[in-house]
Amino acid sequence: SNADGVKAVASAIANPEEGSTLAPSAIAEQAGYRHESIPGEGFAITEAGVDGVLGSEDDIKLGFAPDGTMTGFVQGEAKVIRDGVDRISDFWKKEDRLPNTEEGTEIVTGLLDPWGGQIRYAIKTSGSFDITSDGPDQVWQSEYDIRAEVTVNSKTVAQQQREAASAESSDFLAWAHPETTWLERRKAELAAEGAAAAAAEVETGSVETDESNETSDFDYSIRWDIGGANLLQGASYFWFFTYVMLGTAILFVPVGWLYRPRTYLQEEGDVAGEAH
Repeated sequence: SNADGVKAVASAIANPEEGSTLAPSAIAEQAGYRHESIPGEGFAITEAGVDGVLGSEDDIKLGFAPDGTMTGFVQGEAKVIRDGVDRISDFWKKEDRLPNTEEGTEIVTGLLDPWGGQIRYAIKTSGSFDITSDGPDQVWQSEYDIRAEVTVNSKTVAQQQREAASAESSDFLAWAHPETTWLERRKAELAAEGAAAAAAEVETGSVETDESNETSDFDYSIRWDIGGANLLQGASYFWFFTYVMLGTAILFVPVGWLYRPRTYLQEEGDVAGEAH
């Protein structure tokens, strides 16, 4: 991965060695990067682009939280990729699944990265996919590709139904178990008492309530990276090894026909040795 060096520097800035007096900008400069503080958010580290010179238009700026965790890209790279994720989210909510690579490619059509290139979509599993920009060099699968590896944490309706059915049938002694523990029942009682008290205070106008029901049908996490992707992904990865095993099996056929095993007994070998 082309971002490993930047991530290591970010970790050194967020967690400096004991007794170190180096400023964050000096730590980044020693490694060939540029540090920039972002008030209220963390900091950014700029990596040279294709020309290898900091300060040019093809530089890549990575954002980090105060603890050194990468949060994305500071420039326009992240925005267009997040727009692509939002479009995939809309598809998930309608179809209750991720689009395949062909469908996803059509969905993100028209979303261009800061260098004018079309972003790419590729499904990995039923619950993960990649959205990638070719980067400043505009070369697919190069060390400058900007990639968001998205993992969907939500479950489809079918998955939820299967889990519910499995939970109901997994314990044949469930009928003998209480539905809730005494601790859960006590917590529920305390919660009910608290709600009643809050309601009484609201009636007198002494308490303001703020209800927030934040539910999402498409909960996901993103791992950001630069370069380092596998050249074979998805079905191509598995077909490659299928062909390798098939080719090996075919090559072994003539070997099996030509090879003639011979069995030697230990006693025969000893007799032959004594004869000499």
